[in-house]
Amino acid sequence: MGMAVGDADGIRAVLQPDVVVVIDSGGRVPGTSSPVEGADAASVALLALMTPETSVTMVSINSAPGFVLEREDAVVGAVTAESRAHRISAVWVVCNPEKLRHWNG
Repeated sequence: MGMAVGDADGIRAVLQPDVVVVIDSGGRVPGTSSPVEGADAASVALLALMTPETSVTMVSINSAPGFVLEREDAVVGAVTAESRAHRISAVWVVCNPEKLRHWNG
């Protein structure tokens, strides 16, 4: 099982029960001002970012594995994660357009 756009069960399955998701939206994504804790809440937050119009591409971010979220040929999110015991324990998402400028050059 793995993470896929629109697959809440698949997303939840790869998360630790105590996962923390931090989304830096620069105030442009509603409801993202505080870290999201727990697999259920985290899967909802991640699913909201990974809409059907979103493509997900694996990339290197700061020399670490990550992925970018793209819509209409523009990067709308850069995601990195930390894992523990083969499940994701922390996720950092940058959706702040100011911080994504270099991706959309």
